[in-house]
Amino acid sequence: MNNDTPQFIAELDPLVDSRGFRWWTLIVPFLILTFIYGCYAMVNGDIWWHLKTGEWILNKHRVPTQNLFTYTNPTSPWIDLHWGFQTLVAIIFHQFGTFGLVVAKSFIAVATFLLLLLTSRNSLPAWVTVICWAPFLAIFSSRYHVRPEMFSLLFVACTLWLLHYSSHRPWSLWLLVPLQIVWVNMQGLFVLQHVIVGAFLLHQLLSFALERRENQLLRRLILVSVVSLMSSLINPYGLQGALFPLELLGKMSGDLRVFYQSLAGETLGITEFVDRYGLIAITRNSTTLLLFVTAFFVVVSQLSSTIYRRRIDLYHWMLIVGFGYLAWKMNRNSNLYALVYGYLLCCNAANIISFYRLAGQGVVSQQSRSQQLVPNYLALSLQVTILLAVLGVLAITINDALNHRDQNPGQQPERTYLTRQHEWYNHAAAHFINKIPAPMNVYARHQGTGFAGVVIYHCFDESSPFCKRVYADARLEANTVRVLRDFEAIPKLLETDFPAAEALLIDEQGELPLLVFGNDELISRPRLLQALTESDKWQSIFVSEFNRQSRDLGVTIFMTNNKRQAINLPRVSVEPVLDAAKLFRQ
Repeated sequence: MNNDTPQFIAELDPLVDSRGFRWWTLIVPFLILTFIYGCYAMVNGDIWWHLKTGEWILNKHRVPTQNLFTYTNPTSPWIDLHWGFQTLVAIIFHQFGTFGLVVAKSFIAVATFLLLLLTSRNSLPAWVTVICWAPFLAIFSSRYHVRPEMFSLLFVACTLWLLHYSSHRPWSLWLLVPLQIVWVNMQGLFVLQHVIVGAFLLHQLLSFALERRENQLLRRLILVSVVSLMSSLINPYGLQGALFPLELLGKMSGDLRVFYQSLAGETLGITEFVDRYGLIAITRNSTTLLLFVTAFFVVVSQLSSTIYRRRIDLYHWMLIVGFGYLAWKMNRNSNLYALVYGYLLCCNAANIISFYRLAGQGVVSQQSRSQQLVPNYLALSLQVTILLAVLGVLAITINDALNHRDQNPGQQPERTYLTRQHEWYNHAAAHFINKIPAPMNVYARHQGTGFAGVVIYHCFDESSPFCKRVYADARLEANTVRVLRDFEAIPKLLETDFPAAEALLIDEQGELPLLVFGNDELISRPRLLQALTESDKWQSIFVSEFNRQSRDLGVTIFMTNNKRQAINLPRVSVEPVLDAAKLFRQ
């Protein structure tokens, strides 16, 4: 129940449907489904440079302060607030491989949802709770990768849980301080704790101003907020690290927003989505449609709760506006939206049901059935149905989770209830690059900068004489705007002006890097393919095996002819790519 719930409502007995075994019989299947939804192959290239950084930290016993992985701006500062996440996933990956990372991610999702489910245990029947959370689980699972955000999502849930019970357990507010210390060393989204606590504090200040009553919770909350804000400084970079999210916010919300959106589709907002695909496209994208539908129900439920209680809940309204804005501006924030809005919907449903129960007690007193919202036989039927559905999904996908021990091209397990993911890691190509007996740099362009992360993981080794760095990767905090603009311009320059392109590609020693292009890009850009294949200077040394049915066509690697001959590498035919390009044009 919310902290501002009137005392006579807060003292209502727990619902029969929310007690003991009856509650867990529906919640456990829901949590199992949450776990299963997380069991899909890793699909984000960022995980590989995170893993390499974690290994570097474990070996060096310090955090990086300068850019490590790119040769275009090797001395640029790098504030790596992900270092805690990177160290942890590096340990897990070393012991259990990809399977361990996927399972760990799924367990974190279970813990995240369990915390939020517990906030409505005594005030909502389990079946109502599951119905409220079901669409938000669908939104959440549409983008839940092995990334630092998975800890931020857990910490958002922890923050909501602690504030939810703060009126009953004021001492628990102090847990926000160690939570903030861990969070600031995991990801830059630690600022969300300040946002949520700030909204809660403003609500408590408003209540105090209107009611003028003793408020010990408010005094404790102010003190905890100040200490938590100061604890943000407890990171390897001090004040610079605590303020770093403001720099990223400036990049993503300023004049460069459109440019960064061209590099990362996850930064697109609803406005850009509609501009690009049209308004009707909202009805064809399940996640976007669910965002609109659930937002409508949350706002309506908040209005209804306000009318019933005759009190404006500033805290809830600020969460609605704040996290709705985040989801509107970037689709990568959809899982944050799912957690906060799901929590709000359950809170509002609990408030409304409390008034329903209060009215019912006046009509049918001394009857426990007045506390039970559905008959026993119907509740049991719902529980059995959901349990069977979850067991059926589990039976279909148990082999799927086990198959994640291997992360080789072409071994992605089938999923019958989730969209299939692209297999573009291409470890074989990265291994090939690593074995080239020369300290060459790499211009890697496949799935944006995604493949560059794989190259970093396999090919970056400062102790090796053949250490290889990439032109640019996905780290917006370490790559300059100039480098990223040049990265985007190089393919077009290669079509028309080799000298200009090579002037951008060249490193400080005057050496040209390897060129790695996704075959799908080469096929869709025939002028680029023609320019490279007809060049006397550039020759292909690797072409991924693929066919027209391949869901990912792999990459082609080009090297300067002089370097190829110097290290005695054979030239490889690009006929498969040329043939595919001809079919594409037809």
